Amino acid sequence: MRELKQNEIMQVSGAGMIADHLQQVGSQIGGRLDKFFKTDTNTNAAQSIGHDIGTVIETNVTNFVNLTVGSLNKFLKWMNGTA
Repeated sequence: MRELKQNEIMQVSGAGMIADHLQQVGSQIGGRLDKFFKTDTNTNAAQSIGHDIGTVIETNVTNFVNLTVGSLNKFLKWMNGTA
């Protein structure tokens, strides 16, 4: 078994997907707030907040995947006697 490259790890972690989805959720929430308060500023603000929250979540997911894959690779090397 070979070690995954950084771009492969990012593909596995679904990089960008969480931030994109939370950005859309924020946009919908902001749009409803804009309709309720008869404004036009909440959509962009909520969209930005959703994206930022998604980015934080993605960073933690990516770090977890990196740690897990790295540990698994070390364990497998140890099991094969190549560590």
